[in-house]
Amino acid sequence: MTDKPTLEQLWAQMRASEVSNWDGVSPRLYDQCAPSIRPRFKVPARSSVFTIGSCFARNIEENLGQLGYDLPMLKFDLPAEEKINSRAANIVNKYTPPAIYQEVKWCYDIAKRDGIVNWADCEAIAFEKDGMYYDTATHGRYPLSKERMLERRQHIFDVFQSMFHTDCVVITLGLTEVFRDVERDLYVSNALVAIGPLRRALGERLEFVDLDFETSLGFVRGALDLIWDMNPDAKILITVSPVSAKATFSGDDIILASMRSKALLHTVITEVIRNEPRAGYFPGFERIMLTRSWDVFAPDLRHVSDFAVKGVVAQLVQTYFEVDATQRQDFEANIASAHDAEVIFNTNLVEGTAALEAEDFETAEACGQTALEQAIRNRDINNGELRALRIIDAAITARADWVARDVVLTRMIELRPHCVAWIKLAYNNYRLQRYDQLKSNIDMAKETLPDDHPSAAAQIEKLTEYWKNATGAAH
Repeated sequence: MTDKPTLEQLWAQMRASEVSNWDGVSPRLYDQCAPSIRPRFKVPARSSVFTIGSCFARNIEENLGQLGYDLPMLKFDLPAEEKINSRAANIVNKYTPPAIYQEVKWCYDIAKRDGIVNWADCEAIAFEKDGMYYDTATHGRYPLSKERMLERRQHIFDVFQSMFHTDCVVITLGLTEVFRDVERDLYVSNALVAIGPLRRALGERLEFVDLDFETSLGFVRGALDLIWDMNPDAKILITVSPVSAKATFSGDDIILASMRSKALLHTVITEVIRNEPRAGYFPGFERIMLTRSWDVFAPDLRHVSDFAVKGVVAQLVQTYFEVDATQRQDFEANIASAHDAEVIFNTNLVEGTAALEAEDFETAEACGQTALEQAIRNRDINNGELRALRIIDAAITARADWVARDVVLTRMIELRPHCVAWIKLAYNNYRLQRYDQLKSNIDMAKETLPDDHPSAAAQIEKLTEYWKNATGAAH
């Protein structure tokens, strides 16, 4: 048994440390908080790194990819109509401990068998409605055919099974509020409750649970044990996402509920890594939340700004990853560039919105174009291209330039295909007298129409009448 240090030794250690008391902390809180970290391990340059967890995992993987690491999740792709935004991988975000455990266990069982996904593997996570299937473990808004769900699940497995061979697994935990399917004893994607028809169909089967410490700890430990069973040498780096919860079902103030969730997950990680040299913690949450500047946040004060994400990854790399000095210098130089680009983007977005309200459409379009240039240059700006295109679309629509609007709407649909976008494009094609495209737009709007959308059905009916009248199609 190791002798514990005496109280005098502990006191001397605290006084000698430059980081163990608050007296000298101020310089490490301004600009961006920079906590001192004692890494458990180093990840060699150009290693394979698998990322799983909340949307902050996507931020980490995109930036590590720029530094020469192999990120399997960057190979995940979907058809445009299945994406929920410009990042295909956001459909497989895992925000909670049970969501991470269940996906790891699902992949583990298939990898142990033969690596081939069959329908029996999908049945427990498939919810059938009108002959189509929702994948209750993803954030997909629209149902799939049985064949397509099976095909997509094979693709998910093919990418996710990389965790059983990779050098490092990065896990970002985000939330503790979950919904449990009591009939199947499985937790479903929180995003599914936003789909009205599905929420009503599953309502009596879903139980709201705000996870406690022991349950959360069990799921996180279970996921790590499965990874290490297949990949015993894997280094596992765990962090808490600094992105606040969007909503709470607890009835409490979202500010309190979100912070309670983050604190519990932080405590879980502390317990998990306590005596495990293969696992380490990175304080991305603290780096953002304790920075004494609102600049680290996007305008919604929830998501993290592009340059702040890069700052987090820069310290992550400096602490846990071995990177060529030149690459690191180039990456850190890009942080300043990203900050400048995001400032320009946000300024033009605000000015463009104000110009629209003042009916100064020329200025609005110019601001939108400048914001768009910055978004294209810096893909990490959260939905930046789409937000800039909305300004441009409004300005072009006001001056009735339907040809120019066709280009803008087509790009918006590529970024986020959904029924409202198809309806907008349908009206545009009607004005341009392109009736074949109009009919195609109507069909796509029907295919992506949520059952409880407040106006889409009426708009589709109206557009169908336009098409019939214009083409002489039979009523």
